[in-house]
Amino acid sequence: MNTTVKGLSPLRLLTLVALVFTIFCFVRESGAQTQIIPQNQLSITGVDSEQSSYYRAANSIDGSANTMWHTTWQPVATLFPHQITLQLSTSYIVTGLRYLPRQDGNKNGIITSYAVYVSPDGIGWDLPVAQGTWSGDSALKEVKFVGKQGRYVRLVAKAAANQFPYTSAAEINLLGILPPTEPPKTSATVKNLAWVDSSTNEDGFKIERRINTTGTFVRLAVVGANTTTYSDKDTLAGTTYCYRVQAFNAAGSSDFSNEMCSNGQTISSLSQALSSNLTHSPQGSATSIQSTKSSFTSAPTHGKGSNTDLTVSQQPLYVQIGVFRPHAATWHLDRNANGKFDGCAVDACPATFGLINDVPVVGDWNGSGTTQLGVFDPASQMWDLDKNGNAIWEACETDLCRGPFGTMADLPVSGYWRSGDKTATIGIYRPRTGWWILDLDGDGRLDLDSDDAHLGPFGMPTDLPIVGDWTGTGKTRIGTFTPQTGQWRLDLNGNGRFDNCTVDRCLGPFGKGTDYPVAADWTGDGTTKIGTFDPASGIWQLDSNGNGIFDGCTIDRCAGPFGTTGDLPIVGRW
Repeated sequence: MNTTVKGLSPLRLLTLVALVFTIFCFVRESGAQTQIIPQNQLSITGVDSEQSSYYRAANSIDGSANTMWHTTWQPVATLFPHQITLQLSTSYIVTGLRYLPRQDGNKNGIITSYAVYVSPDGIGWDLPVAQGTWSGDSALKEVKFVGKQGRYVRLVAKAAANQFPYTSAAEINLLGILPPTEPPKTSATVKNLAWVDSSTNEDGFKIERRINTTGTFVRLAVVGANTTTYSDKDTLAGTTYCYRVQAFNAAGSSDFSNEMCSNGQTISSLSQALSSNLTHSPQGSATSIQSTKSSFTSAPTHGKGSNTDLTVSQQPLYVQIGVFRPHAATWHLDRNANGKFDGCAVDACPATFGLINDVPVVGDWNGSGTTQLGVFDPASQMWDLDKNGNAIWEACETDLCRGPFGTMADLPVSGYWRSGDKTATIGIYRPRTGWWILDLDGDGRLDLDSDDAHLGPFGMPTDLPIVGDWTGTGKTRIGTFTPQTGQWRLDLNGNGRFDNCTVDRCLGPFGKGTDYPVAADWTGDGTTKIGTFDPASGIWQLDSNGNGIFDGCTIDRCAGPFGTTGDLPIVGRW
């Protein structure tokens, strides 16, 4: 049996995993002047690669142009993208970055394509504040941008001079100003929200906020069950903020509450107004949040088949479904294989494996024929795999520790990369380049080309990876799903490159832009087939007949509701 895992695009990864709401703070006419932030106010908190202590990342902030940070070039070069994260001693409004390339006359590693990010806490990273290209010479480079307040700045290198996959830097400096030490007395620093919990079976509440009544709502926070208050501390004086709240559990989400806006009110009157007015609509009741019929009928058609009734087969699933909830680091597994979530007493809800913001990757790590849990940490590129299958992390002596393998922008996969393999091993897909790296020997380290597999290009930057045994030979091969078009490309001949739709296989349309791809042997005939998970409705559509087009729930298979917005799908034999 072959198991597969879906991956997340960098944009989706930020949307689904990062729950910290960052605020763009624009430099106002306050008299403060942008300046070079002293390097003694900086420290290095993260770097993807460095070649020995002589080329450590700290050299980039030591004030000397004669030393440098250089990524690993031997025994194996770490591939792009490369990143270095700087921490400020206090919060600044960061307005620019200066990059001094190496000054020894060698162009290796001089950054030519870059992106700059600013974060308040080093956990939640929004879109880049600047990105672009630099010339590949040794001259000082500088980029300025609209000021954003934070304590962490990340420089990501996407390409470099001389066409080698290296990154180097003699010096990095930041530009910025200190925010006012005392906010104006009219500034509101906290908005206290309160609402009525009309639901009895929620897993938690999602809080959304928008700026002004015409803005777009974005996720502000997720809080746990039975919580009825939240303090929004990221506010600016003179700005109107509007809020709404929604209950959720594994079966789906309630309607949003009514909207409540601050309208420049003081903190106390805002709190009082929200306490009395920001209540759940009747749709948030226990009855409606459990209603599967209402969730089913709202789901859109994903292909040419009828999807109006979403008939759910009562036949047990040959391969079971499940979800990982990144904001809580919890799992929900369809243990009884009926394709619906029946509660933790009937199904399984492990909560002792993985950490918040991990990405799930499951596989048969011990050769038992069942699927075990696993997680990939994008920040450290470390993998924790539940070797003994008890869904409890018991450290590297009992379970498996792998890595570092990959980079922070890579998407994890697992499979049986060689014919005859009895245990699954890890791999990564790099969306920006379309490259795949597969751990052939199972040691969890990025080895020389002869030991691991370097495939591609296969895939585009917006594609999501999918892997499976497309030919029934017992060997896992790669593939991609394009959310914008619902098209799938599968490496049928196994050469690790997309040749064309005649040599390889092209399927679809199957799925829509907000779906996640899944793949497994849904019917037990030995061949992997495609499927999708819709987080908005919790509905799964599985291509039972293998023709690559959704033919409706009576011909193909529909399951759910199982999962909700924010969940990441997994499939396996639990």
